[in-house]
Amino acid sequence: MSKIPPEKYYEACITYHLVNYFEFTLEKKIYPFSISQIEEKKEGYDFGYKMSEKSFFIQHKRPYKVIPKDTYHWKIEIEQLKTINRKANNINTYYALPSFGDSMGWYEALDNTFFVNSRSLEYQIKQINRGRNIKTTFISPEKILLDKFYRISCNIVGDLHSVAVSQKNINSKIGNITNYIKGLNEDVKSSTWLYILEED
Repeated sequence: MSKIPPEKYYEACITYHLVNYFEFTLEKKIYPFSISQIEEKKEGYDFGYKMSEKSFFIQHKRPYKVIPKDTYHWKIEIEQLKTINRKANNINTYYALPSFGDSMGWYEALDNTFFVNSRSLEYQIKQINRGRNIKTTFISPEKILLDKFYRISCNIVGDLHSVAVSQKNINSKIGNITNYIKGLNEDVKSSTWLYILEED
């Protein structure tokens, strides 16, 4: 099948794999829910995922193929992005950006989908467009810093990364710890705390 599927296909595909990942890898259950098109215009996102008392939202985007480079980019509506960030109420919201163009990509969907936090995306687009007032823009991995799902999954489930290092081992380990933190994406860095405990 050569024609790129509609956005609904990607919503179903990625949601299916998210539910399975949380249940079988993290041993946690998430409960997906969708909203109407009227509500989407008011809230910005199109799917929500509830886990216990926590939720996160996703706006799924259909890819566009760049020929002859055989790469993908995605169309972002700026007003929708601003709506998401205005209405999020501190709930993590992400754009899901699939980089596969037919149904043969179903089974590796999470491996072949980029994610980006909505606030990070708005900031990056502003930097690229240098304050110009635009209604839509196309983004790609060459323009925008994007992550794969497995790098942001810990942030989605609300994990707080903390490291405790004793005074006895600090000289040998502090370099490794700081290098690890530098390698984290910006979303995870914002929820990372480094504790150094000094022995008496």
